[in-house]
Amino acid sequence: MFGEVIDRYVQLVYLLLHKEFTVPLLGYVLYLIVGSSSSSSSQRVDDIPKAETNTSSDNVIPKINSIDSSFDWSKQDPVKYRPFKKGEYKLVMGIHNISPDEWFFVENTYKRIYRS
Repeated sequence: MFGEVIDRYVQLVYLLLHKEFTVPLLGYVLYLIVGSSSSSSSQRVDDIPKAETNTSSDNVIPKINSIDSSFDWSKQDPVKYRPFKKGEYKLVMGIHNISPDEWFFVENTYKRIYRS
């Protein structure tokens, strides 16, 4: 009789230590612990301060000026600033603001460099 009790106890311990049972049980226990602690310390939505909105004119997107019909790209000289050049390129952090009008250039080197 005493041997049967020990066998049942060993089977119960083996069942509890087996990964198919232990991992979900541990997950459920952690869920109960975290759920009970977070529900007591949770904030109401009304108590959370609202973020400040920036209404200054700094966020205004500048208007991009279009070119006139008399623009001849084959007579346009190259821009002096070239971040990527042929040959050795030294990486520097020469970061500066440029206007949206300067984002895309078409100049007299365009046809020579970008042949299709």
